[in-house]
Amino acid sequence: MLKDITFTLEKGEYITILGANGSGKSTLLKVLDLLLPPQSGYLSIFGLDVKERKNAKAIRSRIALLFQNPESSMISRNVLEEVMFSSLNFGIPYEEAKAKALRSLERFGLSGYGKRAVKDLSGGEKQRLALSALFSSDPEIIILDEAFSYLDRKARILLESAINEEKNRGKGIISVTHSAEIASLSDRILLLSGGRIIKDGKSPDVLKDIRLLEKCSIRAREEDIFMEAVR
Repeated sequence: MLKDITFTLEKGEYITILGANGSGKSTLLKVLDLLLPPQSGYLSIFGLDVKERKNAKAIRSRIALLFQNPESSMISRNVLEEVMFSSLNFGIPYEEAKAKALRSLERFGLSGYGKRAVKDLSGGEKQRLALSALFSSDPEIIILDEAFSYLDRKARILLESAINEEKNRGKGIISVTHSAEIASLSDRILLLSGGRIIKDGKSPDVLKDIRLLEKCSIRAREEDIFMEAVR
């Protein structure tokens, strides 16, 4: 259960929701993506009240959520169809949707994969396919649930680059992780425990609070542990 959650995401801001398993991270993402209705309080996205049903379609057309398990959102037989699906669903002409899809596949190192069967891809390739599909839809808010899972070092660099490019275009990024290393890539961290935000601050400041991270069952980065030890 979420309690007393209050924060604002600005344009061009990259926020990490950091917390251990069971802290409420995935529940919060589902609320933000309108998969779960908030039981109390007020949630406004793009200035629209999410409790007003008439606003749901307008909000969801501007948000994209990457699920923790990439296979859970895949519905197409081949790679190109999967990446094109969202654009076509929102009424983008076929040729434009195809061009966007091919650019997105190239962005995540999947050039030439268009005719490949989704079922034949490895776990890492499926994650890159899910990312290609999400970024191809060009959302204004990008929500990533453990997006760096399944990715090797090269693919992680591609994702970091894509996030930074979208930030520079004014997109809002929300990433969920239990890793302090991944959280360090963001501008700001919301540290979640027991369904509450117990610290909200710039990433370096939150990550230096070794004792608080330990209390939340988060392993601090080695460099922060070292700096704490030599103080």
